[in-house]
Amino acid sequence: MICGYYFIKVFYFGDQYHGSAHQPDQNTVEDELFKALQKKGYIPKGQYKQSKVFHAAGRTDKKVHSRAMVFGFFNFRRKFYPIEVNRSLPDDIIIWASCLIHNREELIKKGVAVGEELPAISLEILKSLLLPRFNALQRHYRYIYYDANKELDISRMKLAAEKLRGTHDFTNLCKVEPDRKTERTLDVIDIHRKDDFIIFDFIALSFLWHQIRKTVYVLLKIGMKDWSEKLIEDLLNPIRQKISSKVGLAPAKGLILWDIIYPDNILFNICSKSLSIIKRDLNTHIYMLQIRTKIAKSIRDSF
Repeated sequence: MICGYYFIKVFYFGDQYHGSAHQPDQNTVEDELFKALQKKGYIPKGQYKQSKVFHAAGRTDKKVHSRAMVFGFFNFRRKFYPIEVNRSLPDDIIIWASCLIHNREELIKKGVAVGEELPAISLEILKSLLLPRFNALQRHYRYIYYDANKELDISRMKLAAEKLRGTHDFTNLCKVEPDRKTERTLDVIDIHRKDDFIIFDFIALSFLWHQIRKTVYVLLKIGMKDWSEKLIEDLLNPIRQKISSKVGLAPAKGLILWDIIYPDNILFNICSKSLSIIKRDLNTHIYMLQIRTKIAKSIRDSF
C-alpha cells in the first residue's frame, strides 16, 4: 500500500547513459532508479506502468550530467532511506536528498486509493499533487568549457549573452518539437572564467530541447571572433529560420543540470552519508584523470 509521495535529488554522471528519461531498449538513469526502488520494495514489482508512480522534473540528453535532478515517486514503505537504494544503484548514480511531499492522509484526501497494492492513479489525481516537473520554480544548468589557451574573448560573449536575457522566441536556438511553444524567459545568463575554464550559468523556469547547447555553441563562436555578437539579434528573430542551420551543438559532456529550485515549503533532507560517497567517488575520479593526464603528457613529450 502507498505510504507517501517523495521527491529525491539525484547526482549522476551521464557518460554511460542514453539520457535520463525512460526509453525502450536503452540504458537510462530513470530506469536504473526505478529498478533500484523496486528491488528495495519502495515501488512494487509487477505489471506497473512506470509513469504512473515515478515522475521526473525534466530530462537530460545522452552524456549530460546532473548534480541535482529531482524525481518523484509513490512510496510503498513507511519510510524512505536513500543510502539503502544507493546500494542497488550503479556507482555513477547517487540519491543524496529526499523530501516527503504528501503523507498517506493527504493522498487519501486527494483520492489516491492508498490501500490497494497496485492502485489506478488517474491523470486528474496526478494533477492535484505536487509533482517535480510542474511545481519547480526555476531550473539551473551549468556548462563548463576548457579554455587553457585563453582563446575566448569573454567581454564579447557577455555582450551577446545580455541580449538573450528576458523573454524571446528561441526557435533558432533549439530543436523545435511539434506542438510545443518556442517562447521562453531566460532569468539569468552568466559567464565567467575560473582557472582554465569558462563557466556558463543559465537559470529559467524551463528550457527547450538543445536550447542551452546551441546557445553555448553560438557564444563560443562569438568568443572566438568567428561570428559577430550582432548575430544574436538575427537568431532571436523567428522569421529568419534559415540562419539556424549554421548553429551546431556544444558537446553534451560539458553540460550539468546544476539545480532545480522549489518553493520554500519544500525542504529536502540531505543524506550526509550519500554526500560523503559522492565526494569520495569524485576525488577518486579526479585522481585517476590526473594520472591519465600525466601519462599522456609523458608519452607526448617523449617524441
